[in-house]
Amino acid sequence: MRYIAACFTLLAACATVLQPLGSSTEIADDIREAMFAYLVADNPLGSRSDAQLYFLCVQRGDPSQSLLDNVAKHSALPLKPCSAFRVEFDPKSLAGRIIDQQSGKHGLAFSVDEIKREGRTAHVIASGEFSRSEFTLRFRGGQWHVVSARVIAVASGRGLTRCWNGLRPADLLVCFAPAARRAEAVQL
Repeated sequence: MRYIAACFTLLAACATVLQPLGSSTEIADDIREAMFAYLVADNPLGSRSDAQLYFLCVQRGDPSQSLLDNVAKHSALPLKPCSAFRVEFDPKSLAGRIIDQQSGKHGLAFSVDEIKREGRTAHVIASGEFSRSEFTLRFRGGQWHVVSARVIAVASGRGLTRCWNGLRPADLLVCFAPAARRAEAVQL
């Protein structure tokens, strides 16, 4: 009888699925880290390959230094907080460039704007230079992983021009027009 009870106990322990641990703030930071690591490693939202550094924003503000340090482990380029960039706008081309205020180097800015978590699944709205996307992350093997992405908005001509009047750095990340009605989700 003890043998059967021990087998059931062992079976129950093996069947236990890892859950995210920590406070809601710590879990949100873990999700942000996974999201930024994905963005700086694969750059799915950035449109220019000549970037020399990345700027990270969290809900239109700067991420914590510990989050920057953790994400830096996944990036081949230097990282800076959102407040470190400015936008240079060329009205002839309707395109702007994100520039480091200190060095003048061109970069790309990424922002994690919203996180909605349901157990081991998180839905994240993130913005890049000219697009805004919805990502789904799952908690597996003790870590968060991006499992799907869908573009929900893209920056467009005249709307972008109007949006850039009186621009603050974090505002660039919310200057979007709705994406095409038939946005397809990409399973990763």
